Amino acid sequence: MFGIQTLEEFGKKLESFRFAVLRHTLPNEELRSSHWDLLLEQPSVRSDRLITFEVPVPPEEWGTATIARQLSDHRNIYLDYEGPVSGNRGTVKRVLDGSIQWQSNSQDSMVLAIQFASSPSFATSNEHFRGLLKLRKLADESSDARWELKLEVS
Repeated sequence: MFGIQTLEEFGKKLESFRFAVLRHTLPNEELRSSHWDLLLEQPSVRSDRLITFEVPVPPEEWGTATIARQLSDHRNIYLDYEGPVSGNRGTVKRVLDGSIQWQSNSQDSMVLAIQFASSPSFATSNEHFRGLLKLRKLADESSDARWELKLEVS
């Protein structure tokens, strides 16, 4: 699923890819809560699809490990899209974006060097904000693909 299979693909992990964080506001919070979508371009054959995680807390709280739920891969149009989601599934608004470089990528762990396009609200300086985004798949009996997510800033 996330493994790099060829030497050509291995070289791609050193390239920069894009990411975005969208605030996904849902129309009916009784069925499912509004959340943040983390969207990651990936070094794979299916580069038109984004690895996607639903995160219940805002990015400024990602410094403390939090649980994210992996969703089905999203279309790459969501890196730039803001507005209503089809099927009365709410609206999305981009709150962060920038570039990532894959440091490691396996079935149960991902580490990405991250650079924000502009300083996020939780940055401590006006310089470009950087860090490491770490994801670790949790051993889980349920059908949900749950991951521990943590952002370590530098």
